[in-house]
Amino acid sequence: MKLRWDKYWYDLWSSIFKHVGTALAGWGGLNIAHSSGADVPALDWKALGIFMLAAGVIPAVAAFWQKQPLPEVEETIITQTTTVATTKAKEEPTA
Repeated sequence: MKLRWDKYWYDLWSSIFKHVGTALAGWGGLNIAHSSGADVPALDWKALGIFMLAAGVIPAVAAFWQKQPLPEVEETIITQTTTVATTKAKEEPTA
């Protein structure tokens, strides 16, 4: 049984990138709220990394694994071709 690992990894990384984009938007929103005077602490690069893991990567991986814990089985189609060889009989000369 062969599994489709290429599609599995592609879908996993696609899911992670979608969630990371959402996490970046949230991080930027918190920084904008802080700069406008809201009572929100400023976030530095270390906080960004923690925010990305907590709001981007971990939920993406968990949701993906819940939906598809293992790759799909790759379907293999086996075809057989049969060739028939024909020979022409030699004609006997008539006397």
